Amino acid sequence: MAKMYVKSDLKFVDGYLIDGDDNVVALPEKVSKQINDLETRIQKLIYLDDQPEAQPERSLDGFKRKTTRKVPVVKVDTPTIDEKVAEGKKILDEIRDLDKAGKINEVLADFADAFEWFRSERFVEGSEVVRIDTPEIGDILKADPDELIDDIISYLD
Repeated sequence: MAKMYVKSDLKFVDGYLIDGDDNVVALPEKVSKQINDLETRIQKLIYLDDQPEAQPERSLDGFKRKTTRKVPVVKVDTPTIDEKVAEGKKILDEIRDLDKAGKINEVLADFADAFEWFRSERFVEGSEVVRIDTPEIGDILKADPDELIDDIISYLD
């Protein structure tokens, strides 16, 4: 028969949840898999974030030959156009925000059971003990799901 545990009564030791009697407690199967997968995803994001910026291929696009000849230039105030350009930039920023939110929601959907577990105080023991290897997340009993989401957002920027 499955047993219900209160997370505050457990310890996280060497990748396992341990109860007060030093027995190993199994996480629900989906949760243990998703936490390990989430750790892998975070490590990949950190790795990619640590990579140097790619250098674009050299190109002559935009090249103009320098000259000493002075060409007269007429400047005109364009307040209506300037206003429309500013509005266009705001729209592009909103589109980028929507795109980023979509990517974040995709990541969170992949780990819905794990985030639900992080937020709950109690859980029903699973049937199989799986080691949780989380050097970046740390102690899963103390992990703050909102901080994890913020970390993921920062790496997606």
